[in-house]
Amino acid sequence: MLAVVPLSLALFMVVNEPMTRFSGRGLVSLLGSLLASVLLAPSPLLASIETRAYRAAITVGQEGRESAQFRQPSGVVVDQAGRLYVADTYNHRIQVFAPDGRFLQAFGVEGAQRGGLLRPKGLAWGPNHLLYVADTGNHRIQAFDQRGDAVMMLGSFGTQPGQFNAPEGITVDAEQMLYIADTQNHRVQKLASDGSFLLSWGGSGSGKGEFLGPSDIALDREGRVLVLDTQNHRVQVFTSDGQYLWEIGKAGRGPAEFDSPRGIATDDQGHIYVADTGNGRVQIFDRTGSYLAHVGHLGKGPGEFYSPAAVWLDPQQTLYVADTINHRVQIFTYFPGLARLERGWQAFKMAHLEAALREWGEALGLDPTLAEALYGSGIAYARQGNLDLAIEQLTAALALQPGYTEARWALYRAYAGKLTLPLLVIGLIASASAGIVLIRGIRRRVLRDRARRLMEEGHIGETIATYERLLQFNRHDVDVCKALEHLYAQEGLESKRQQVNEVIARLEPDNLHALSYLGKQQFAEHRFVEAQQTWEKILQQDGTRAEAFFYLGAVQAESAQGESAVHAFQRALSLATMDHGDGAGGQTPETGLVAEARLEMTVTAWENVLTQGMGYARALACFQRVRQVMAQRYVMQGEESLQREDAREAIAHLRWVSALTPRDDAARALLKQAQTSLTFEHGIRHYQAQDYVQALRCFRETLVLDPEHEKAKRYLRYAQQCLEGGVSERFRHLDLGDREKG
Repeated sequence: MLAVVPLSLALFMVVNEPMTRFSGRGLVSLLGSLLASVLLAPSPLLASIETRAYRAAITVGQEGRESAQFRQPSGVVVDQAGRLYVADTYNHRIQVFAPDGRFLQAFGVEGAQRGGLLRPKGLAWGPNHLLYVADTGNHRIQAFDQRGDAVMMLGSFGTQPGQFNAPEGITVDAEQMLYIADTQNHRVQKLASDGSFLLSWGGSGSGKGEFLGPSDIALDREGRVLVLDTQNHRVQVFTSDGQYLWEIGKAGRGPAEFDSPRGIATDDQGHIYVADTGNGRVQIFDRTGSYLAHVGHLGKGPGEFYSPAAVWLDPQQTLYVADTINHRVQIFTYFPGLARLERGWQAFKMAHLEAALREWGEALGLDPTLAEALYGSGIAYARQGNLDLAIEQLTAALALQPGYTEARWALYRAYAGKLTLPLLVIGLIASASAGIVLIRGIRRRVLRDRARRLMEEGHIGETIATYERLLQFNRHDVDVCKALEHLYAQEGLESKRQQVNEVIARLEPDNLHALSYLGKQQFAEHRFVEAQQTWEKILQQDGTRAEAFFYLGAVQAESAQGESAVHAFQRALSLATMDHGDGAGGQTPETGLVAEARLEMTVTAWENVLTQGMGYARALACFQRVRQVMAQRYVMQGEESLQREDAREAIAHLRWVSALTPRDDAARALLKQAQTSLTFEHGIRHYQAQDYVQALRCFRETLVLDPEHEKAKRYLRYAQQCLEGGVSERFRHLDLGDREKG
């Protein structure tokens, strides 16, 4: 602070010298901007090459031969359920783990038989839910289902199309096309989903489109093929038909330089992740190949690597790394706020101030407690000459971290940019008041963040207390009211829940959730006039809410409005059937049962409303009559459809009867008859189309519904014979009627 006062006085004297061409105010502004630009220049140490956005969270495995132990794992991939598959290369097997790192299963044994493995390396998860394995030592590709059974083998040793020499990398596109890094043949091969050869490119060399030991391969979101050209220490990028586009890297240890990289992957944003094996790190590039940052460094501790050989990214940008010589897999959690923070510093270093401010703003949106983002924004605004915004941001940074020395000195220098001592004093006084407001705002953000964190950790009581403290800052914060309403409902705090819903309904008169809750409370307290007004208001905004029609009907029935109540109950039940499915007969029996069960739960819940407490006799009687009438109508329509042999339409009518009148056995029998007929018809259509797998499924489902269905038994036998090849080609194509005669 001592350095600031003499500087301010000297500048004050300059400003008050006689001027011939500039006004004092203009010079103040000019010198203030120049001073801030010089004094608030960023430290070159702020930009970090090793990113903080990825932090080691879980380590799986150690050296050994038992379950959950590895010998040089060289491949990782994650399926759509979050299961982690690891190529345990020198144990000649694949190990599978839960998302939290728990061992689930292992498959594969050393050997060349079907399902046997020899030094497996690359892995890929296909859209057909198959795991593709580069069976390197056996010079082939194998595909396994989720049970670990081998369902496909492709290739053999050789140099011809479709043959391989120690393939190490594989990836699969959305059409199930396979791209294979045929490592020792120094080429890439592209195969169709059935394994048939389509094309190949490459050849031994160091020119464009040539390879030396390509070890991995990946696809980006635009369908480009990224090939890891290991012994040329680079990544080459191609179109899906093998046309060279561009490349990344050269031999070395700096940014965008590699030492025998062996693993590559992309994320949903198009970023490229390369396992820089010899340098013990994972480098990250944007979709154009520009270097962004790297993860980790050489070592054996958490977040350190020794010859990482494979990487994988899941949709949450969680990073999985096969830390090969450390005999483990490391899982890194992604922190998007820190990634934005770092991108802001990179933009700032290149003097792209608007881009830096944009990145820091998004970082604060993701994590409002990032004092470093506020500090960066402050010095960026100062560079632009906007000292008021600079002071605001730096003050907020100090409110979050009072010991933030760099931010404190930057704030002093920003005030010095105001040039005069009186202005400095006034600014300090004003900032004290503004600081109080800022601190209150920061405190609210910190409390919100704390409440979210407590909620994630399951501390419900502390979460409620934190949100109630937030409400003390602003009684009209509707988001806090909604969060409390949810928590009060979860904990059964009905008196508090009613109070907060009244506040929500007052702040947001069109909030249907709050209005629905109040309408139910009014009905429960027999305040029928108010309840009717509330439910009519809800239906004016949304005329498709089945629950609203139910409560309106109940209120009208209790108020002796019989015809209106019948109409409301009918509308409620009609909408409920639509909510649980349109009754399409094409659904399977299983999905139909789920829809019926959901409707039955809804109807039962409504009936329970009318029988709780002292009960609502008029409403209950009216509701039961409407259910009976609707069920009878569905039964009549179903019988008419069955007489026309239209099973699909019959199901559409009959499926809801059991939910409306659970004791109607005759209706259940009619529904079962319709489902049996429709399922058998589907089987016949699949049979005629020679889709014997689907035909078998339909005939088996038919026999589940009707074990004595003779035609289903017969055609089940036919389909099995056709599928097993036990029927001649002439017999396979016979018309069904001819086959019956035969």
